Amino acid sequence: MSNNGMLKVGDRLYNMSPKITFNDDNPVLINFFATWCGPCVQELPDMQHLYNTYKDKVQFVFIHCGGNENDVTTFLKQKNISLPVVIDDDNSIRQQFNVLSIPFTIITDCDKIVKKTIVGARSYEDYEQEVKTILI
Repeated sequence: MSNNGMLKVGDRLYNMSPKITFNDDNPVLINFFATWCGPCVQELPDMQHLYNTYKDKVQFVFIHCGGNENDVTTFLKQKNISLPVVIDDDNSIRQQFNVLSIPFTIITDCDKIVKKTIVGARSYEDYEQEVKTILI
């Protein structure tokens, strides 16, 4: 990470939290979101579609910022979303990654080198384009 703590392209991710373990073989897509964040909720169906399409080739980690597990689980069930979500109830993971705004997405290659950081919501097509670049 850079001197100001901001994650940037070229940085290497490592297991920064006991709640997250990166596998050795696949690129990683990490998405920080919250149920109270309008743009986050708006992109959840696209994230679900992306996950369904690429889950065998990409490790997906969805980190819910704050909240409690019951509330988040209930919300996701109501929205018919079945993503692998880590509840960052104390925002410690968010702080470790120095995420200042959400949604925030990090995409790495197989070596866990950051290839792209995305601030704000995007469409399925935008995310798919980014994922395809790391799978080449």
